[in-house]
Amino acid sequence: MHTADQKLLKLILLALHLSFLHRCWADVDWRVLAWQAATVAAFADSISAALRFTSFRLGLGAAVVWRQVNATPPPLTAVNAPGAAALQALAVHAVRLVFASGLVPLLLGTLGLRTRPCLSVLAQAGAVGSNLLHARPGCAGSFFSHPAIQAQTHTLYRALSLVSIGLPLPLAPLSAPADPLAECATVVSFLQLCALLLPALVEAAGTARLLAAHQRQRGVAGLPPEHGACAAAYAAIHDFCCGDAGLPLGVLAWAAVAVARDWPAFLHAHASNQVG
Repeated sequence: MHTADQKLLKLILLALHLSFLHRCWADVDWRVLAWQAATVAAFADSISAALRFTSFRLGLGAAVVWRQVNATPPPLTAVNAPGAAALQALAVHAVRLVFASGLVPLLLGTLGLRTRPCLSVLAQAGAVGSNLLHARPGCAGSFFSHPAIQAQTHTLYRALSLVSIGLPLPLAPLSAPADPLAECATVVSFLQLCALLLPALVEAAGTARLLAAHQRQRGVAGLPPEHGACAAAYAAIHDFCCGDAGLPLGVLAWAAVAVARDWPAFLHAHASNQVG
């Protein structure tokens, strides 16, 4: 076959191929594709929430982290070391507790896997709850039972007690003095609860502001405001933390941080007293 005939045959085959593709394109039911896209969008929030809920493999990831931390040999820095060395050791220990608590991954999950506020709170509560279960067993490990580590944890525990000063009806003073295990578990639980309460507060306040702006736009356009349980709840949140007569967001954030320290201090001290 000559070269000209080969080129002509290729052009004919290419034309037939393009004709077939055009026919397939014309037969596509775009309404089905639109429905599929809407379905995927409807389940996107649920998928993000499920990924956040299982971000720590339902607690298995937290167990691995605690096992790795407790396998670390205790530091050689003595409790009565010079000031600079003691502060450096305390800072390293604080970072170690942040790592063991899973604070950073929990916060990153709220930024990377965004979803509706209601699902966001549920997913974050599940992830934080799976980590909370490992706080006390992890603090009972060999590393955190070392006297030098317990002294550093005690310093951090006393420093955290400052955030709950002024909290109405605190629970921690009602319990017995905390032992080293309760102090460690309190610090870790405080970090984990901050990863739940602070993102929930910021997200709820932000969504309430957006809904208030949306309601004002509907009013300007002559449309009735949005109704329903969610609209009423966000309106109440806006009046409580964003309105003229509401509490400043900073005050609410302090209250959330104070509760995150006060309740675990009471519960862990009570648990240690029951065991003792």
